[in-house]
Amino acid sequence: MKEFTLEEKLEEIEREIAQRHRVYPRLVAAGKLRQTKADKQMALMIAVRDDYRTKISQGPLFREGNAL
Repeated sequence: MKEFTLEEKLEEIEREIAQRHRVYPRLVAAGKLRQTKADKQMALMIAVRDDYRTKISQGPLFREGNAL
């Protein structure tokens, strides 16, 4: 399986967050997702995104093979 860079992973996380912003309100309105669960899942994904941003900003010492 291909190894992905932190930047590629961050890009995918950001895409997923944007997708959830679009989809979750409809799922909540339709009764298919509870608001509390949507909020928790969104908060978790944002926390993961923030972790990746921090690791990327810290430079090569914390890159592939060294963290996350």
